[in-house]
Amino acid sequence: MSQARCVVILWVCSGVALAGDAVSGVNGKVGYLGGNLDGDFGSDVFGSFSLPVATNFGLQGDALYTHVSDVDFTGAGGHRRLRRRI
Repeated sequence: MSQARCVVILWVCSGVALAGDAVSGVNGKVGYLGGNLDGDFGSDVFGSFSLPVATNFGLQGDALYTHVSDVDFTGAGGHRRLRRRI
């Protein structure tokens, strides 16, 4: 169950890279969530950082740390964002 939770959180965080135009400036975000999972307390810390490389091209990196019932999970991902002109 904990592994499925991590996959869902990574999927939600990485969805940001699929929306909108290329990165217009340096930006980022950090989040925290915690709660009870089948009687065990769990907590997540996640973040995202984006930066422009060229006018129509940007990069984004994501990271996640999860702790549930004395078990640690980590994850990371990278994305490129390309704005195409029609």
